[in-house]
Amino acid sequence: ADAVAGAAVAGGKGWQLGRMARLGVPVPDGFVLAAEASLSRKHGDAVPDTVLAAIAQALAARGWQNTPLAVRSSAPQEDSAQRSFAGIHETRLNVIGVQALSEAVRAVWDSAQAPQALAYRERFGIDTTDLAMAVVIMPMLPAVAAGIAFTGDPLTGRDDHIVINAHWGLGEALVGGLVNPDNFRVRDGTVVTRTVHRKDIRVNARSGGG
Repeated sequence: ADAVAGAAVAGGKGWQLGRMARLGVPVPDGFVLAAEASLSRKHGDAVPDTVLAAIAQALAARGWQNTPLAVRSSAPQEDSAQRSFAGIHETRLNVIGVQALSEAVRAVWDSAQAPQALAYRERFGIDTTDLAMAVVIMPMLPAVAAGIAFTGDPLTGRDDHIVINAHWGLGEALVGGLVNPDNFRVRDGTVVTRTVHRKDIRVNARSGGG
């Protein structure tokens, strides 16, 4: 899918990544499986042959057959003005090869029907039968440390600070709530406060995937 085609096609995450790339923000190369592709199979079924062939063609065209990839959910309702679905849907990291990618895509699609996803939809009045799910597929960055940057303080709403939560290794330990991350508060390009925590857990990529 063309990531700038809109959230209905590329999902919220894919659409915003496409917009950022068009604006010149350094976004890694990648592609998006359109949301409608997820509707071509039933929950738990294998990825259809037509979709699998498209995935294989996309990998071959980019020379990514042995490249570690990140496979991320991108539901049309995700990352909107009112709803984020943060931590609700599945993410698979360090996915290598067509077969592993097929399994990762199936897991992301199936996560739209996970109990926490359905409960989130019910809470915000989203149609629980509308389970279309686009999938963002991008090369993994060899992260020594990873983090999340908020353009406003998520606790106070203050918008004159940028708040950065960070941890060593891949970001999965942080976004999965496994650790208490380091915290940096930035104003006008200067770090005004920093809090560094213990680091007992680090998530790394295995050499063969996973």
